[in-house]
Amino acid sequence: MKSLIRKLREEFGLEIRDEKIIKIALTHTSFKEYNAPINFERLEFLGDSVVNLLVSEYLFKRYPNEKEGELSKKRSYIISEKNLSYLAKKLELNEFILLGKGEELDRGREKERI
Repeated sequence: MKSLIRKLREEFGLEIRDEKIIKIALTHTSFKEYNAPINFERLEFLGDSVVNLLVSEYLFKRYPNEKEGELSKKRSYIISEKNLSYLAKKLELNEFILLGKGEELDRGREKERI
């Protein structure tokens, strides 16, 4: 996990104040070793909302004359499961995901949904 934190700081210039949040964000529900009372579905909801907001803000500024319907289509394309999975793999984030043994054996790192 330390190498991911270093990568996020050095390659992307992110300021990370609490490394535990990164670990939680990259923990799959199958990872039973993580014994914290965390509701991953609630975190997923929040994370999806943040991504939605950031992409919406980017598109709003990038296309100042675009109609709402077109902005929505562009946003839907960008935040699609397929595109986010591609981006995560390109950034090599899949190697940092904490998976349970069964999910690991089931090639979970290659799945778009994870």
